[in-house]
Amino acid sequence: MDAGQMDIRMLRGVGETRARTLAKMGIATLEDLLLHYPRGYIDLSAPCGILDAPLDRPCAVLATVVKKSGEIRTRGGLKMYKATVADDSGEMELTFFNTKYAVESLDYDAAYLFYGRVEGNLLRREMRAPQIFPPRADRPFFAVYPLTAGVSARTFSGLVEQALKLSPILPERIPADIRAEYRLEGIAGAVRAIHRPQNPDELETAKRRLIFEELFTLAAGVGLLRTRTRAAAAQPMEPHSLQPFYDALPFTLTGAQRRAIEELTADMRRSAPANRLVQGDVGSGKTMVAAAGAYFAFLSGAQSAMMAPTELLARQHYEGLSPLCGRLGMRVGLLVGSMTPAKKRAMHEALAAGEFDLCIGTHALLSQGVSFQNLALVITDEQHRFGVAQRAALGQKGRHAHTLVMSATPIPRTLALMIYGELDVSVIDELPPGRSPVLTYKISSGKRERAFGFIREHLDRG
Repeated sequence: MDAGQMDIRMLRGVGETRARTLAKMGIATLEDLLLHYPRGYIDLSAPCGILDAPLDRPCAVLATVVKKSGEIRTRGGLKMYKATVADDSGEMELTFFNTKYAVESLDYDAAYLFYGRVEGNLLRREMRAPQIFPPRADRPFFAVYPLTAGVSARTFSGLVEQALKLSPILPERIPADIRAEYRLEGIAGAVRAIHRPQNPDELETAKRRLIFEELFTLAAGVGLLRTRTRAAAAQPMEPHSLQPFYDALPFTLTGAQRRAIEELTADMRRSAPANRLVQGDVGSGKTMVAAAGAYFAFLSGAQSAMMAPTELLARQHYEGLSPLCGRLGMRVGLLVGSMTPAKKRAMHEALAAGEFDLCIGTHALLSQGVSFQNLALVITDEQHRFGVAQRAALGQKGRHAHTLVMSATPIPRTLALMIYGELDVSVIDELPPGRSPVLTYKISSGKRERAFGFIREHLDRG
């Protein structure tokens, strides 16, 4: 058996209890252990002088111990211990909490590397709870790992050290020609360097290789997903004029809305299921794109379903779209969790009989008893609130139904193509006339009450 697949319990110091703890971190084999990458590094490669050290960010300071204090009790019951260290530039006070041995282990007139966040001003410097290393550490970088209760940093680092010595064969997921083209090192060297880098260049080379692999794997998965989606068969819809839809609106759509509608209906005329994401700010008119898609399906004698994340939003869509759909001859139904069992049963029967052309609802649409006579378009609003499985569950109530998802979350187009790789993307980048731009603010917790007051004021105005 390859060492990479070796059970983690084969390492010294890993019994049944520790193995169960490591399993919570997703670590069951040596390969799992080595692919659990550090979240950061303690950099001892270029220690600072005390007065040269940057304030309020971690760094290493090389200094000599000149003074140690006794125990100090705080009002909260903490035991505090202090030491003073110095170099040619000045002095710095160290503070340790509940760790008497840390101060006692320091020798007078001996030099150490102290790693931590330096605070203070030009004249007075201090460091709280520093990590202590010999003046000439055996490694310039020490990895810092994401851990869980029951596994200390020292223990985990020791396990990684054991695993690296066994040199397990790790699977190489990037083909050799691509590695050569992008000048990427092999997986074994990258993993060793990410855990035990000897210099900044080696660390950056390892990061570049591993980041490339993550993106390469994601891109390959997205490509497979898109290929699988487009390989599925769907019943292409006949071309229909949407002019009656436009004429029924009490306003004129923006160019961006019309473009998104044209992209969606073009998708729905193909023999493969449409999978489109419509992204736009609140108030940009995404719902009208959905309504146009539902009307296009209606013209082909098919049903549509719109799923919203909350009952309030579902009811708002129902009340907003019912008058428009009524003018177009469409029958609109509502299915939400708070309806009585009798009303739900009646809606289930009506949907199965094809008595509604558009059904708007919440997760209730996913219920086992819900079926459609001819579901051809599935619309999800604020789609990030639904999982892929939930979207698929609603889509399976039709036969390779077309999919439209809507999101007001601003996502750069490149990122959207990665996250929602199986979806084509339409962006509504215009607001209807008279709509104010959406302003987003980030406030600190200190302004919480002021924010609540602002909300109360607008609620009181209706």
